[in-house]
Amino acid sequence: MFTFGIVDDEYEYLRIISDCIVDCIGNNHDIYRFKSGKDLIKSNLTFDLVFLDIELETEDGIEVAKKLDYITSGIIFITSHQEKVFDAFNKNVYKFVLKNNLKKFFHHDFLEILYKMNYDTVEIYHNKEIDKVKFDNIILVEYKNRNTEIVTVTNIFKLSKTPLKNFSDKLNNDFIDVNRHIYINYKYIDHINKNSGILIEKLNRYIPIPKHRYDRVIKEYIKRKFRI
Repeated sequence: MFTFGIVDDEYEYLRIISDCIVDCIGNNHDIYRFKSGKDLIKSNLTFDLVFLDIELETEDGIEVAKKLDYITSGIIFITSHQEKVFDAFNKNVYKFVLKNNLKKFFHHDFLEILYKMNYDTVEIYHNKEIDKVKFDNIILVEYKNRNTEIVTVTNIFKLSKTPLKNFSDKLNNDFIDVNRHIYINYKYIDHINKNSGILIEKLNRYIPIPKHRYDRVIKEYIKRKFRI
């Protein structure tokens, strides 16, 4: 089940987008509608996907998007003005859709984006709840004290008495197994040194690399960094 947010100051488009979602994937999903980005943020909800009008009555949708990194896995900008598209680049943006092309978008692209979102995220079951986390937001996964810890940019999830392999098998190709106890997302590696190990500035931490693994770690990092 997906959770959608729609932000538009025109009721007509709140209705059109809601109806298109239901027509595409049924009504077994949560759809929340907001007249402003401020209202969406104040809701304290998290979303799989947010449809966001670039030109809101009292807000700039592009500025609103900058505040949504940890609220939504992805954003689809909707706009009446094609020239606004070039101002709206953001790592979480999946698509720019002109309002007069909404039905065409849902017919041709919507399901493909949902498929991509499922590939870009992983479900974490902890404390009897399920959290859906983007791989891009996971810094590392580590096994210590008989627990597997998933360290993200905003949180640490501890999976009690869970072998590392139970979770590492779910990771995508962005992660490098540095040693038997830790996988690191290459996007958070700031420096690699044979003596001091891997520097992750986000955590202010060096992670040692076993000597016999150093050459392989370097090779795996270069392969991911430069897509070779």
